[in-house]
Amino acid sequence: MRFLGFKFTVLLALLTWVHAIELTFQLENQERQCFHIEAPFKGEKCHFTYAVQSGGSFDVDYSITAPSKKSVALGKKRRQADIFFTLEEKGEYDICFDNHMSAFTDKILTMELVMENEMSLPSLNRDSPPKGYNPNSMQGTVMEISTALSEIDRIQTYFRTRESRNFSTVRSTESRILWFSIAEAIMVVGLSSLQVFIVKTFFKHSGRRGV
Repeated sequence: MRFLGFKFTVLLALLTWVHAIELTFQLENQERQCFHIEAPFKGEKCHFTYAVQSGGSFDVDYSITAPSKKSVALGKKRRQADIFFTLEEKGEYDICFDNHMSAFTDKILTMELVMENEMSLPSLNRDSPPKGYNPNSMQGTVMEISTALSEIDRIQTYFRTRESRNFSTVRSTESRILWFSIAEAIMVVGLSSLQVFIVKTFFKHSGRRGV
């Protein structure tokens, strides 16, 4: 039981240094939005993902800029991105999205940012480990669990994104079919009225000539 308690303590100690942010927001047409992330330490590992859920062609521009204004990542007209990078500077990082290519369509985006500070085990537990404890095996197990959970989360995010895009496509198709049907009905009524007018005019002039 003491060994299991120690494992749980180690797991909590490692997970404490993982910070995750997930946002869903609307990016209006011709709009640029930026999010600011504070990096208190150098060397933090960062995993950045985003996906356009709905709107237009499902694409936006994005950029990640370091505190020194150095470009970390840049993408043009991308539907989604999945990037791993290291925060090499302390300070405020800017993550910006740009929808300038869309003149009328707003877009819904989902963004996730995971920051992990690789820290060693606490000295208190390391100085008095239980009998038979193998730190390398413990860290490896925790990392495998973390990797598996991250992979599951990415798969779920992917399927949610696909579902949202497909639903948006269906709604767009339904709207187009509706307006096409309305336009077709108006054209049929207009052509019928024009035909009736032409026939009436033809017989009217023919009757006058006969008289």
